[in-house]
Amino acid sequence: MTIFELLIALSATALIGMAIASMLFATTHGTESSKDMRVLVVKERTVTGRLAAAIRSSKMILSSGGDYMVLWMYDTDGSGKPNRDEIRYIERVNGSGELWSYTVDWPDAWSTDTISSNNTEYELTANFASLIPALKTQSWFVGEKWGTGVSAWTTALNDTDAQAATLASYRLTFTAGDLSDLAVGAAALRNSGVVGGTLN
Repeated sequence: MTIFELLIALSATALIGMAIASMLFATTHGTESSKDMRVLVVKERTVTGRLAAAIRSSKMILSSGGDYMVLWMYDTDGSGKPNRDEIRYIERVNGSGELWSYTVDWPDAWSTDTISSNNTEYELTANFASLIPALKTQSWFVGEKWGTGVSAWTTALNDTDAQAATLASYRLTFTAGDLSDLAVGAAALRNSGVVGGTLN
């Protein structure tokens, strides 16, 4: 075998190796894309399902803005005003893309008197967005992570006054790997008795 023949054989082997490597890379990339798509679908269904259920089961939207929403879940004591343990705060953390939900969870060790003294009742005119940072420092205002990869969240209400709104439309952008997708949905509140931000 001459050196020329040997070089030809080596070149042919190298070309075959490159072709096989390209095929393996394409297969791996295709598998990763399919995996990312599955992850994206699971994220969308989980987060949108939780968000829609939270809005739908709430009495009123107390406040809403970029990447956050404050919900009055129910009027347990019938006072017509939201107490701390009747509020749900939902926010998207801009840096991490995580969606969190916060509600009051009183420790079992607390007495009824202690809970009553901490269960502040708010006027509907209160600035609920400004109240949340202080509540988040309390151990009994517990957060639950609802999802990750939420790169954007916007909400549109059917009334300029959030507390008079009966329908919330939302758009959430999800990312997984190199893929991104937009989920659009809407949920109607069970608060048809609310007019102009006050209860009938």
